[in-house]
Amino acid sequence: GYRSVVEDAGGLKHFCDKNAQLEFVTEGVHWYIQRADVRVRFEDVDQIRWSQACIKVRFTNGKLLTDMLQEILDNPSLVEPLPMFDVIQHDGRLHAITGNRRLWVLKEFAKAHPPCRIRICVRDSRWSARAWVKSRLTTRTRGESVAFV
Repeated sequence: GYRSVVEDAGGLKHFCDKNAQLEFVTEGVHWYIQRADVRVRFEDVDQIRWSQACIKVRFTNGKLLTDMLQEILDNPSLVEPLPMFDVIQHDGRLHAITGNRRLWVLKEFAKAHPPCRIRICVRDSRWSARAWVKSRLTTRTRGESVAFV
């Protein structure tokens, strides 16, 4: 079944990164896969805005954002394999729902190495209407800036 395919891909997150056209829906302890209405493309990082008002200075693995920035400044080929961003249209602009810390790193990188194009997955209005997606739209600057906590 689907479970073994997901596990073989390295888990749900890795499977989703590789299969953006699919969407996982959970209902209690049950889940299923459906085809999502998404558009995957490359976009200039300057065209993507933050969805969050603030971000932490470290990634979940403990690495400082500035350390990752230095790594990709030293080796720009590290930008290409970074995970895709899930973005939505909000007030006529693209906002990153996932990857707001990576977005800060890449925006800083782009100042030294323009242009910086990133892979995005533009999600549909049904996906955008989900409560967890709406809860991430905390920006008070229309996504033009982000604060650190």
